[in-house]
Amino acid sequence: MPRKDAITLLLIIAAGIITRMFAIWIDRPEFVGWFNHTYYYYVEVRGLLQTGSLPYNDMPLLFYIYALVVTVFQWFGMAENAAIVNATRLVMSIVPALLPVAIYGIVKQLNDGAAIRGPQWLLIFAGGFLPLSIGHMPELLQKNALGMLLFAFFLLATFRLLKDRSTRSAIPATLLAIAIVLTHFGTFGVLGLYIISLLMAYLFHNHNLRNLSSGALVLVIFGAVSLLLIYSFDVQRFERVFIFLAESLSRSFLADLFSASSAISERLMAAGFILLPLALFLFLYRLYSRQQARLPESEQIFWLSLLIFAYLLILPVWDQEHHLMGRLALFLPLPFLIIFLFLEKYTFRKVWLKRAVPALIVVGVLMMTFGEIMSSKFHNRNGAEIFADIQALGKQQNFQDNDLIITLNGAEHISNWFLNVKAGVIPSLTLVDFQRYENIYVLNPIQGSLNFNDIQGKEIQRASDKYIFMLRNIPRPANIEPLYQSEHIEFFRLPAPPKEWLFDNAGRWIGYGQALP
Repeated sequence: MPRKDAITLLLIIAAGIITRMFAIWIDRPEFVGWFNHTYYYYVEVRGLLQTGSLPYNDMPLLFYIYALVVTVFQWFGMAENAAIVNATRLVMSIVPALLPVAIYGIVKQLNDGAAIRGPQWLLIFAGGFLPLSIGHMPELLQKNALGMLLFAFFLLATFRLLKDRSTRSAIPATLLAIAIVLTHFGTFGVLGLYIISLLMAYLFHNHNLRNLSSGALVLVIFGAVSLLLIYSFDVQRFERVFIFLAESLSRSFLADLFSASSAISERLMAAGFILLPLALFLFLYRLYSRQQARLPESEQIFWLSLLIFAYLLILPVWDQEHHLMGRLALFLPLPFLIIFLFLEKYTFRKVWLKRAVPALIVVGVLMMTFGEIMSSKFHNRNGAEIFADIQALGKQQNFQDNDLIITLNGAEHISNWFLNVKAGVIPSLTLVDFQRYENIYVLNPIQGSLNFNDIQGKEIQRASDKYIFMLRNIPRPANIEPLYQSEHIEFFRLPAPPKEWLFDNAGRWIGYGQALP
């Protein structure tokens, strides 16, 4: 790497790190909201350090990275909890800021080693500030953040492999794919979509299934081994994802468009979400097809694979009620940014257009960066009051090791972290728990008012129904008084299973019956 490139790249990385430090670390309180999943990562790391295993089954790579950094901090005398908080925030300030390194590598491949031009540097800079990579992913979706970085380098490795077709180039791609599997199931799914896109692009270019047979067999074997590895680490999440995928179509924009129960406004919105991405894909494909004949084979396949991949991420068959489409769309800026690199090199003929489009992209990502930072600073502005309530509750109750707290999704990790109590969500409750634990408590976070929407008279009939109950408050039985009540928390004890609540033959909780107020 030329010295000038190295300095420029380091400055871009430094700008990304400092920006994220300001968003998620500097002057950031320890309590940042009821439903901020950063506490899940704290609990997992603490459990790994104290017991040698993760309290919740999950893919382990990120947590081992955190544990290593925590150990270093503790060598310098930092307390365990403080070391965990600072380690996670430090790592998440650095990881997304390294995305420009992968983008730089792709540009060098695209230029065949030639010097990088000004507009390309602008797009490399934009890679360090992709939407939702400043505060959203580094706090709520930390495995996604690491997964996206690994996936960006996988794209780079794939581009190199397409260029030289050597075994040596296949090794980095393989190692990165394994690292993705060990990091995040969702990113592994994204990797699978890209591999499908790559195979489609290769087949479109070569029109020969025989050329694909050996590579496809290797990919099938790799996919099977990866799924077995994921299953061994996290059985429940593995099964849950496939259940959601099986039900995805019924909750998709495609279903909204053709459902007789959909209102006109819902059908119009669904039609917009179906037609606009399709129109954009066709437009970008038209731009690609005009340049296809003058492209090297490797660039034809790589560019087309990115177009197909971008469309697959927002395919209208994905579940949009339970955020499957939203999770996939998190990766959308990455292929679009690389597509713009191709457009800048081959499609934009006028100098002003080559400069204007990358400049507008930089302005856009910087505006979204500012929005993310402001959102992180002003969201949950009553956090200090809630944190004081949590601390007061901990002092009042003097929780024991054999106590259990049932609460909302996300808030169970806050209970784990701040109250040091085992906690779970309502669908995990069983009749056996009332014999296993000395005390079973309910902690209801209150945001304006208690939320019992959409659960009146409902029971859990399929796995996806659990998600609705996990996001709703738990009704307090009529004969039970709160042990702690404030503007932000309702807390009470369940001495026995409430008679109105419903349990199945196996003793698993399935509904509230007529217990709702």
